[in-house]
Amino acid sequence: MLTEWGALIPGLHAGRFDVIAAGMYITPERCKQVLFTDPQYQLGDTLLVKPGNPKKLHSYADFAKNHDLRLAVTAGTVELKYARDSGIADDQIIQVPNTTAQLQAVKAGRADAAIGTALTMKDLAKKGGSSVEATTDFVDRSFAHRLWRVGIPSAG
Repeated sequence: MLTEWGALIPGLHAGRFDVIAAGMYITPERCKQVLFTDPQYQLGDTLLVKPGNPKKLHSYADFAKNHDLRLAVTAGTVELKYARDSGIADDQIIQVPNTTAQLQAVKAGRADAAIGTALTMKDLAKKGGSSVEATTDFVDRSFAHRLWRVGIPSAG
């Protein structure tokens, strides 16, 4: 079922679907809302940027150090929390409803980069053709290689 990321947990609670199989990272906040299965696989994040990475972006810290930079983040994802925890100001963060909007924000120049899993950003780079690319050297290892799980309704 196609839905926006931020609607996954509410949709699960409303009975719109039986499980969340969208590769959801476990967080303390989400544990209060749903149960999680054992880890399914492990994957790190990366950035989607203009070709050649002209602003030389490689980490959340690059954005925190330069207030003129803008980062497109899908609303409701852990990357939003990680961006804020890394010192990126809210006015630098462009929250969008889905990954297609992230791609559009970078292509149009509204964002200097988009952040997401390496798998997702590489897929967006393919869809974006020659106008974008996924970086291969994202360095925020404290957030990298999180384990993905399936979310299931909690009892009660």
